[in-house]
Amino acid sequence: MKSLILGLALLALVSAEELRCDIYTCSPMGKDICANSRSNTSNMVYNMQACDTGKLCDLKFQTGFNDTCAKTYSTARRFPGENCAADSECYSGKCVVDSKVCFGAAAGEACDDDSVCGLGLYCDSVSQKCVKARNLTESCTDGKCDASLVCNSGVCSLIGKLKVGDAATAPAACASFYVAGGKCAEGRKLVRDKGVDAESGPLKCSDKRTECQYKSGEALTTESCVCGKTVANQRYCNPGVGDLDIKDYISYVNSLKYGACHVSKGALCMPKTFETMGTAYYKAIVAHDNMTRWANFQDNPECVKKVLNSEYWNAIDSISKASDDDEDKFGLYLFLGVAIGAVVVIAILLLVIYMKKGKGDDEEGTTEGLKVTTSS
Repeated sequence: MKSLILGLALLALVSAEELRCDIYTCSPMGKDICANSRSNTSNMVYNMQACDTGKLCDLKFQTGFNDTCAKTYSTARRFPGENCAADSECYSGKCVVDSKVCFGAAAGEACDDDSVCGLGLYCDSVSQKCVKARNLTESCTDGKCDASLVCNSGVCSLIGKLKVGDAATAPAACASFYVAGGKCAEGRKLVRDKGVDAESGPLKCSDKRTECQYKSGEALTTESCVCGKTVANQRYCNPGVGDLDIKDYISYVNSLKYGACHVSKGALCMPKTFETMGTAYYKAIVAHDNMTRWANFQDNPECVKKVLNSEYWNAIDSISKASDDDEDKFGLYLFLGVAIGAVVVIAILLLVIYMKKGKGDDEEGTTEGLKVTTSS
């Protein structure tokens, strides 16, 4: 009996340890040091601090070593067509000096994986050459679709266009981003303590809650809680796609032209031809990231926002700034409208006064004329 109790206790301890999340803290470190990590008894502890303006954190997360701030990344992490500052930042090993974008191999040139091929291309595993990605309605059974498309039922299709009940194999082809029984199904919603329609917001897991339940129509599914990037070993239930508004993401990716993004990057790129769509891009980033890794952005310490999740939080700031600018413009236009209206009103009043005065002068002149005639 003692051995059984001990075994159960050990099992419970192991289960508890498995549920522990990495911890992220903010504290001052040496100049140009932005991150380091150490192993704890049951998890990793990451310490961070933001870099000075104009520098970025060259993250490697090697236990026991410091990651430093730099003007460029020291390892390749940019795909062809993306901005770069040095050859080392590009998977192709070449940053074009004039355009400051990573170079990509042309169709027919040798490759060892997709990352070195140019926009609209992928590396064919048989020929080991860069070939054109499949376009809309083309077969993708033996190839890859363009970054702005998804391979659905063997055909390159638009993202998020199919309705509930339409035949589908790829969730991304459905507006609900969910497939069940070979058809687009209702977007899953998180079942909360007070029911599926309870108020939205972060749903934190605890020792008593280790799983999250979702509902699509009448079907229920269960998933494990997901670790966030916090100081408190916190886990969360991600919202279901049915809980989120992802129209901004679907709208953006369907606005992209063929070959606008690299196949390895996916549809979340901002082509130079779309610079005027900056706000639309940022909204797409936020919608996509909330859909795919929502827990990562909950209760982030400030240093995590700036070092680890900077793309997401920069997008949030850019959307907020654009909104403030729109409000400022509206206020300016309103002020100008009122001012112009006031000037017009004053001008009309002055004109009326002038006309009345002119009429009065005419009448007075007529009266004087009559007096003169009478006297004569």
